[in-house]
Amino acid sequence: MEFKCNKNIFKDKTKRISIEKIELFSEFVVFHYSLNKDFDFQTRIYYPTNVISNLISIYKEDELTFLFSNMAFFETFKFMMIFPDELDITKVENFIHPESIKFFEENVQNLYSQHVYENKRFDWKGPKIIFNNLKDNSPLSIKYDEIKVNKNDRPLLVSNGGGKDSFLMMKLLIDGNINFSIFTHARSEYGRYDIQFKYQDKLQKFVTDKYVKNECHNHKIIVHDDFTDGVFATFNYKDLKGECIDGKTCQVGLFPEMIINSLPFVLLHGYSYFVLGNERSANANQVNNVKELETVNHQYLKCFKGENSLNNLLKYLIKDFGVFSILRPVYDLRIYQNISKYPEILPYVHSCNVHKPWCSDCPKCAYVYCHFCSIYDYELVLAQFKENLFDKENLEVYWKQLLGLSDQNAFECVGEINECRIAMNQCLKKGLKGKAIEIFKENGLDKINYEEIQKKYINPIFEEILIPEDILNKIKEYY
Repeated sequence: MEFKCNKNIFKDKTKRISIEKIELFSEFVVFHYSLNKDFDFQTRIYYPTNVISNLISIYKEDELTFLFSNMAFFETFKFMMIFPDELDITKVENFIHPESIKFFEENVQNLYSQHVYENKRFDWKGPKIIFNNLKDNSPLSIKYDEIKVNKNDRPLLVSNGGGKDSFLMMKLLIDGNINFSIFTHARSEYGRYDIQFKYQDKLQKFVTDKYVKNECHNHKIIVHDDFTDGVFATFNYKDLKGECIDGKTCQVGLFPEMIINSLPFVLLHGYSYFVLGNERSANANQVNNVKELETVNHQYLKCFKGENSLNNLLKYLIKDFGVFSILRPVYDLRIYQNISKYPEILPYVHSCNVHKPWCSDCPKCAYVYCHFCSIYDYELVLAQFKENLFDKENLEVYWKQLLGLSDQNAFECVGEINECRIAMNQCLKKGLKGKAIEIFKENGLDKINYEEIQKKYINPIFEEILIPEDILNKIKEYY
């Protein structure tokens, strides 16, 4: 038995992440990675029956190697939580597109801006990518004849996370009579996959049963990863801090991996776009005026600049395929106003990343609770959360962040501070009670002229969006 002491392995040693190999099986693909050849990690992506076999029957071996090599490359984003010095891609370099490298290098620090800020690692700009030569591979072409899809009538692929944004995304497309399928993914860092699917399917079934007349495909994948739980980093890099190291999901496992991992479905069904639900509020930073960083954004790819960068990348991977956010024209406050007409969705939506459907202990639960209370009957909201979150002592730190009484907004996918203040003021007007509302009043936030501030948030803005014009024209009136 060989014994290795952590201190000898990790002290002052260059951290090199390597892509070791890719294995393709009938129903899943395995990406093998190593850290300094001392530790091995696997990412397994499970696809429904016949997906991989159909890919093999339609596309050539080098085309599939190109696809899965780039997928393996983008799954390396998760290893950035330990601030690696090098990323070795030599074993797959012949199939990694140069634009994938460019995207990585241009975006990695921004994608991990929260983690960089929490650890004050402003010197880290991303790992040096190790390779010998890259080939300028052509993007994959969807084989429309073989998959029997009309090139001029291609459906959309819509992400369903099970939240209120997913509901509004699907409702907009339904109102615009636009054909779409649903993409649902479960990752091991979010807990048991069957629980994740349970709540995502709950919303999808409600929407399709109530509004959709035609068949709506629901594509599902499961991603099992043995690194992103944070255990390895916690025990071996004890100086690291922050949400990633606490075993929470942070930026890991959502962007750009989610879109990249959907590409097998794109090749088999000819989807034209992957549709996201990132609202205009996602452009805002959680922390401002950090001179060492361009941004401190909890999930950078949810902002327009990140989305645009990803869209530019995708055209180098699959020809005539892109991504856009259908909710980019509206702020989160407007989204809540729009869904206020549908109180029946409350039992079918969830937004918590800690415990499904609501943990009632995190900033996301607090934020959503406040907005739901502002637009719905309080008893309907209480029936879902089971307790008054305005009165929870452990949430006080998050309420102060959400209301702008701290040096940062909460590190979660939440709206701007003024949006939360407007919602809280509406809760106050409704006569709701709780410690958070008292904090709101004690700090004079109830004296602000919110009618004037609200003007920024209530009207759609059709600038800096990637929504194709033909699609926008069909849904514009429904925003």
